[in-house]
Order: sequence, then structure tokens, then C-alpha cells
Amino acid sequence: MQEGTCQAIPERRAWATYNLGVIHWTLFGNGDNARLEFLSAIKDFEMYGYGKIPKTLKIMHAGAVENAMLCALSFDEFEDLAAQLRVLTPNMPILTGLVPKVRETRERGEPWSNLLFLFASVASVI
Repeated sequence: MQEGTCQAIPERRAWATYNLGVIHWTLFGNGDNARLEFLSAIKDFEMYGYGKIPKTLKIMHAGAVENAMLCALSFDEFEDLAAQLRVLTPNMPILTGLVPKVRETRERGEPWSNLLFLFASVASVI
């Protein structure tokens, strides 16, 4: 493998993977593939080391976690990702706004699918 390729430099691979997730989500409307790309980007960013990446990529790392939260397949996955995001950027609006609402929904016994429909309807308006 050549030096300087996406595979050889983890932050480049993370950047590319993150952007593939955005493309799947925004252009193709494919949340399943977007989720897989965001989760892969998170792993790539973590492999590189959060303290070692430039500020712009730190923002992208947090964005990958946030987007993965919106594509999560369960309450537990959403909460696990929220915990990761809290470590990276504790004051993200999704943590103070959406996370409490998701917890209330879970406590009321509503299914996760209700939230997926809500996320999809809000995303289609944006």
C-alpha cells in the first residue's frame, strides 16, 4: 500500500468514511449504510487517537457519533453512543435536548421505531 493513501493514514480514512455516511444518508436516504459508515468512521477516529487529530477532524468525530445516534437501531445503542459523545463534547445540543426526550420515550414503554420515524420526519424537513 502506498504511503499517503486513505488506508495508510487513519484520519484520512475516517474523513472519507464519515463523508460516505453523509452521502448515504443525505443523497441516497439509506440510513442502514449511513449507520455502518458512521460507526466505521468512529472506530477510525478512535484508532488515530482523539488528542492527536486536528480540531476540524475532532468536530467530524463528534459529528459521526451524533449522526450514528440518529441512525441507532435501539435505545441501548443510542445511549452507548450518547455516552461516547458526552466524553468528546459534553455540551452538544443533542445531549441536552434529544437524549432526555429519548429516555422519556423509553420510560413510557414506546418502541424505538417511533423515534426512528420521528428522526426521519425531522430530517426530511431540514
